[in-house]
Amino acid sequence: MVKEILLQNGMVALVDDEDYERVISHIWTVSVHNQTRLHVHTKLIEPEVSVSLARFILGLFEQKNDFFVFFKDNNPLNCQKENLIKSTHSSCTIRRRGARNSSSKYKGVSRSKRNPKWLANIRVNGKSMYLGSFGNEIEAAKAYNIAAKKYFGELAYLNEINENNNATEIFIENKKQKRSRNRNKTGFRGVVIRENGRFRAVIKKDKKLIYIGTFPSPEQAAKAYDQKALELYGNKAILNFPENIDEYKNSLSGATETSN
Repeated sequence: MVKEILLQNGMVALVDDEDYERVISHIWTVSVHNQTRLHVHTKLIEPEVSVSLARFILGLFEQKNDFFVFFKDNNPLNCQKENLIKSTHSSCTIRRRGARNSSSKYKGVSRSKRNPKWLANIRVNGKSMYLGSFGNEIEAAKAYNIAAKKYFGELAYLNEINENNNATEIFIENKKQKRSRNRNKTGFRGVVIRENGRFRAVIKKDKKLIYIGTFPSPEQAAKAYDQKALELYGNKAILNFPENIDEYKNSLSGATETSN
């Protein structure tokens, strides 16, 4: 089964049912890379690294990992395992659409400046390879597709005939994603589920994520969050259990007296 992961601005990413529980315990942000490609990512605490949703699904957490992840349908919001291709190929350009403002609507095709012909080229191992000149745009696009299959196999981006295959600029509203209690799987602010079934308490201060601790129950983690929130934000703190504020204050007061 497929599950939806809510992103900012009402956008959603798709994941397999078996991955949903561990994915939903993190806050996922969507941004635009190079103005033309969507990028879904989060920042992990353990290990402390920023990771894309696709790499998270496949367990590729380390930034220096030699593997690259591509999407079969070229949709970075579709992170179902059957749509992900793990490869050691170092060039992401083979999966990209054609360049913006190109003279042709097909990738690898351009209009000749010398005659009414269409030229087909492909870049392999960083070098441009001339595929020939053609009387019409479609024949040049087909020539590119044949070469792309030959050199890149299933990783190749293939032109869709009679469609615009060039990259288009993407705009998304610059709005930070908010995490509310009804979207947090644990039901508590600042509490996430770890893969080992324990509950982690975290809080943000000055745009930095602070690790509070790991607890056997979500309620314990929520109370630890409350105490830290009260310590950092005072009366402005939003608590999971506001009815326990006196207990929290007494605990903080006791900790201060002990340290003195």
